[in-house]
Order: sequence, then structure tokens, then C-alpha cells
Amino acid sequence: MLKLKRGYLDLRGHQVWSASGKTLGKKSGPVLLMHGGLSSTESWDYTVIPAVQRTHKIFAYDRCAHGRTASREGFYHF
Repeated sequence: MLKLKRGYLDLRGHQVWSASGKTLGKKSGPVLLMHGGLSSTESWDYTVIPAVQRTHKIFAYDRCAHGRTASREGFYHF
């Protein structure tokens, strides 16, 4: 498994935790991983990411008030 690039993205002043990584094999389209409630990007570290990364570029992020992304005032859309 390749190491993922992890860090915060600034989305209109809100810091959103994200992870992205290149594919290990033949290039295919990107895959966006969106976690469910009460979860975070870390839930895929040893399961989904190693399998999907063999054939696809990966992008994942922690939704507002989940994982390393803080909650924010107002609506939860960007």
C-alpha cells in the first residue's frame, strides 16, 4: 500500500481533513470514499483503501464534526 497524503483542505474557511493517494497499478478513474455516520477516513485504512488503491486513485475526507474535521456553525454544505 502506498502512503496516503493526509492533511487539511481549506473549504471556504473551514478546515476539512482529507486523504488522497495514487494508484498502484494501471490508471483508472478516481474513487471518492465517503464515510457513514459516527465514522471517519481512518475506518478504511486497513480494509477498503489497500484494495481500491490497486486500481484507482483515492480521495477521502472527514465530514463536518467527524474524525479530524471540526463542527461548524450554520449549514453543513460548501
